[in-house]
Parts: sequence; structure tokens; C-alpha cells
Amino acid sequence: MNQRTYTVDISPGEPRNHVQMFQGESNKSPEWIAGDLDITLRELPQGNLGYRRIGSNLYRTEVLTLKEALTGGWERNIPFLDTYEPDLKIRRKKGVVVQDGEIEKIRGKGMPIFEQDDEHGDLFIEYKVISPTGNSKLLQKLHDEL
Repeated sequence: MNQRTYTVDISPGEPRNHVQMFQGESNKSPEWIAGDLDITLRELPQGNLGYRRIGSNLYRTEVLTLKEALTGGWERNIPFLDTYEPDLKIRRKKGVVVQDGEIEKIRGKGMPIFEQDDEHGDLFIEYKVISPTGNSKLLQKLHDEL
């Protein structure tokens, strides 16, 4: 059995489970016609910096404290998948309230759109607000801070 090496070029934004075919490259023999070698590209679930991908769009969840959600005035840098770009800065001005489950859409910050030069999907950030439960002293302290 001969061992071969194949070079697989992965284009920006290539879809999940995309198949690249090498025609006539599988199981060659004088007794039969060689079939095609199909290579299926899969994404790994780890190492994604907290992003989830659906098509060309990216999704991420950011957790806020109750104080951040109610008073605004916060800023965060989140790592961006494209290492050629700086971290993405998200923020809320002082006094701007963020609701639990609120979704922010950032145009053009998703994955490259496969075979469409310079086009990108969008990034959707869902905000989850941590709400205190139980301890009435803690609730009173939070109320006083606000």
C-alpha cells in the first residue's frame, strides 16, 4: 500500500462538514477504476473563545452583574477569532440599562461568507444578568449600592 500526502486548502468561512474531493484518488488498482477520495472538514467544539457558529453568523453570551445591567457605565474587551484584528470592545454608557436576554447585533463581525470576497456574517451577543436570590441582607446591600 502506497502512502500519499494530500494538501487540503481551507477557504475562509468554509461551511461546517464541507467536503473536498480528490477525483480518482481512492483505492487504485489495475482490476478496477479508482473512486474519489472525499475529505470532510469538521469544526472542533473547543478552542472557540466562547463563540458559537451558525452559518456565517457568530453567537456569544456575556454575563453581567445586576449593577452593571442596571447602571451601565461598563466596558469590556472580548477576544476576537480573527487574530489579525484587535479584541472587540463592547460597552454601555452610564445610565443605559441592559435587560436579561437582550441581544446586541454587531454587523460584519461574524465569519467570512464562503466564496464571497470581503463579506462577513454578523456577531450576536446575548446578555445574561446575574440576579441575586435568597439572602435579604445581600439584596438590601445591592439596593443601597444602586
